[in-house]
Amino acid sequence: MQNNEPRSGVDGSATKLAGDALNRAVRRGTGIATTAHIAAQLLGLAVLAALYRLIEPEQFGLLAMILPLLALVQIFMMPGLNIVTVQRETISDAQVSWLFWVNLALCAALAVLVAALGPLLAWFYQRSELTSLTAAVAGTIVVTGLGAQHQALLERHLRLKPLATARLAAQLVGGLAAVLAAVAGWGVWALILQLYVAAVVLGGMLWQFEPWRPSRPKRQQDVAQLVRFGGFFTASSLMFYLAQNVDKVLIGWAAGAAVLGLYSQAFNLMMKPVYLLMTPLAGVMLPGLSRAAADREAFGRLLLAFTRIIALAMMPAGVGLFIVAPELILALGGPSWMAAGPLLRALSVAILAQGFVNMAGSVYTASGLTGRLLVAASALAACITAGLGMGWFVGQHYERPAMGVACGYSLTILVIAGPYLAYCLQAAGVGFGDWLRQLRRPVLAAIGMGIVLLAARATAEQTVRLPAVAWLITQLVLGAASYGLLARGQIRWVVGQFRLLHKGEKPV
Repeated sequence: MQNNEPRSGVDGSATKLAGDALNRAVRRGTGIATTAHIAAQLLGLAVLAALYRLIEPEQFGLLAMILPLLALVQIFMMPGLNIVTVQRETISDAQVSWLFWVNLALCAALAVLVAALGPLLAWFYQRSELTSLTAAVAGTIVVTGLGAQHQALLERHLRLKPLATARLAAQLVGGLAAVLAAVAGWGVWALILQLYVAAVVLGGMLWQFEPWRPSRPKRQQDVAQLVRFGGFFTASSLMFYLAQNVDKVLIGWAAGAAVLGLYSQAFNLMMKPVYLLMTPLAGVMLPGLSRAAADREAFGRLLLAFTRIIALAMMPAGVGLFIVAPELILALGGPSWMAAGPLLRALSVAILAQGFVNMAGSVYTASGLTGRLLVAASALAACITAGLGMGWFVGQHYERPAMGVACGYSLTILVIAGPYLAYCLQAAGVGFGDWLRQLRRPVLAAIGMGIVLLAARATAEQTVRLPAVAWLITQLVLGAASYGLLARGQIRWVVGQFRLLHKGEKPV
């Protein structure tokens, strides 16, 4: 039996996927991404439930004060060069080695910079403990950078099974370490330990699964184009960073660690279904679309198929989370976290559009249109920043600034998603009407699911009171069953593709 798994290494005849081989690899990767999404979601919620009950919101808030700085330097520690490894049609071993050593040097320099900025961060937030905490977090930059090119090579060859395995193992071991440290009373240091353990496990497994090893760095004469591509991607990432972190900085500075802890965790819970699907799915989309970039018809088919999958997952996630947000927070964290429930409900609306906004980045990058990505990202960042500012102003008026920011973020994402995606699809040569048609059935099924859940909640309020955990599970089961019934045609399509692939037949 022929093995269709792409070969490890940088380039070679077996790594260049096209036609049916590309379709099979993409669909295999999508199946793995979906499975990993479900497993990681359950695991992540279990770890969060334990940590929320062992660590106070203020301790989460202290880490949340550092994370925007860490996210900022991570943009520059790998300035789009790992994406170059995935996107380029051909790339040599010498070029990948050069990218590895450049990334590692940047990581070391930026780790020193972050540690040095600790006192400034402590002054800005008026929390002296941030000096030592920031210095401790800085080391994760180097650990993360060690596995960046190995991850990029696994994505390049669509080897998503080992990549998903590594991510799940890192999340499991890191979460277990954090829980044990929290039981021992480490507080915020348990969360920092989680970052280190997860990064070490992920990096070690990536090196195990991807046999490529960097050679001695050599001067490259043909890297200008790679650097230019990476530069545009980095500038775009900086715009996305501003859109995702202005709210945390604003709330942390004006409202303090406790409120920031509640808001940041509500935001993270909102983004969890987005990241857990889109992170592994992007690992399929970027290489898959990059390999199909020369065939516009194949490119369009893949893009619409990915749209269909994202809609099938994100629509029920957004509607369902909006409805069960208070019970979810209460079940995960207990009474001390109840104030995060309304924040999570307000933010959950953004899920309906967030996945598609994230998808656009892969479409631009795969097409080599990083200049256009920069323009779109700049406009997106400007609109979101303005929306957050307006939300903060209105929230201050009603003495609920965090709620104002949450509403401002969700409403802005919903309003700008249409024009943002239309601009992206125009560059990809896909009609906006064709794209919208992929959403119709998942949207209707999600609305139907929401009606069922709201009716169940209204009935339960008049008849019986269940504990928070039992009521949450009941709603999740009811929501999954009703959505599965209403979206059965769409689900059958996805399952059918995977069955054809398993049988070795050509998916359609």
